[in-house]
Amino acid sequence: MYRRRRVRHEGTSDSSPSRRVVLVTGGAKGIGRGVVLHLAGKGWRVVFCDVDRSVGEGLAESAGADLHFVQGDLSSESDVERVVDDALRWGGRLDAVVNNAGLADPETGPVERLSLQEWQRRLDAVR
Repeated sequence: MYRRRRVRHEGTSDSSPSRRVVLVTGGAKGIGRGVVLHLAGKGWRVVFCDVDRSVGEGLAESAGADLHFVQGDLSSESDVERVVDDALRWGGRLDAVVNNAGLADPETGPVERLSLQEWQRRLDAVR
């Protein structure tokens, strides 16, 4: 389980949106992409992660300097640690997290038809 860390930012008293840093999980597509673009448009510095490297990198390249993409699978504890560490290195601080990551696949049908393995995979991605 990932342990919460207290991070101190000496001399950073500016909490204006242009200085604030947010991490958006599942930010490359769908609702997460909309959240990333909305927050960037409001002046936030946005770190976002997703499992889809090519889509995430494409969004980061097209949207501007205050966006930073980190590829990661949030069902992997080591990936979670790496994503948070990378976000802190890039942004120097972390003021907010939007936990948007999840697995949705219209091809799998209703939840009650998922195999136990597929159901567990969905739970692992959002815990």
